[in-house]
Amino acid sequence: MGKDGLKTTDGTIKDIDRGGKKLIVKSSDGVESTFRLTDRAAKDGGKDIAEGSEKGAKITVYYTEDAGKKVAHFF
Repeated sequence: MGKDGLKTTDGTIKDIDRGGKKLIVKSSDGVESTFRLTDRAAKDGGKDIAEGSEKGAKITVYYTEDAGKKVAHFF
């Protein structure tokens, strides 16, 4: 996954768009982070989160940075 490995961030899901491959997470200090989802993360990430209850679910996002953008590999 790169020379520095995966980074993590914890928070709650503010919005998830699997089709648009986008995830917005709000941390406990109120900072919102936007992640681009890999194909696999868009399809399989957070499968244990019940449909319709994604918003507000507490998660840990495992990501890398590519050209200054955060890319979520799984959550």
